[in-house]
Amino acid sequence: TKAFGFEKANVEFRLGKIEQLTDDSGMKTNSFDVIVSNCVVNLTPDKKKVLQQVYEMLKPGGEFYFSDMYADRPIPKELHSNKILWGGGLSGALVESDLIAIALDTGFTKPYEDSTIFDNKYGALVTYVTPMTYCENEFQFDQSITLKLHDQPQYFNAELINMLRISRYSDNFKIDPIINEKEIPDLTNQRSVNEVSNGQLSSNSSSL
Repeated sequence: TKAFGFEKANVEFRLGKIEQLTDDSGMKTNSFDVIVSNCVVNLTPDKKKVLQQVYEMLKPGGEFYFSDMYADRPIPKELHSNKILWGGGLSGALVESDLIAIALDTGFTKPYEDSTIFDNKYGALVTYVTPMTYCENEFQFDQSITLKLHDQPQYFNAELINMLRISRYSDNFKIDPIINEKEIPDLTNQRSVNEVSNGQLSSNSSSL
C-alpha cells in the first residue's frame, strides 16, 4: 500500500453470489466505473441476472471487461447437470450469439471481442504518448515501472503487451515491436517486467 503512495488500503474484499451482489455483499448500484470478470460468467446458472447486476452497478458510461469461454454450438441440456463439465466451464458456456442477445437485452451495447495475440517473442517498447486524467505527466504501471509522458520507452514482454492492447488505455501508448533479440534493452530497472514469463494470452477478452 505505502509503496504506491497510499496511507491506507484502497481495496475492499466482499463475499457474495455474482447473481445478487447488491443483496449479498451490499455493493451499491450506479457506483462503479469498471467491472472485471475472469472466466466466471460461464460458471453461473443465470447469466442474464449476472449481466443485469453488473449493468445496475456500473455508472453511466461504465464498462464491463471479462474473459470467458464460449461454445460454437448450443450445449445439450443433459450436459448441464454434469458437475465436472460445468466446473470446467464447458457445459455452462454460452454460444457467442446468445451472449450478445443477453447483453443487448440488458441494456449494454454490443460486446467488443478481442482474441488477437501479440506473438512477438521479443516483446515491444512502450511509450506513453497521450495523457490520461489524473496521470497527465506519468503513468505508474506497477511498483517498479513508471512511464513518463513522451519520455524514454519501456520494455514490455508479449504477455504484458497483450494486456495493454486490449485495455481501454491502449490508444494512450505507442507500441513498437522488437524484431531482434539484440534490441531488448537492459532490464535492470524493470525487474517486475523481466520476471514475468513470456507466455501468451489464449483466452478471449470482451468488453461491454
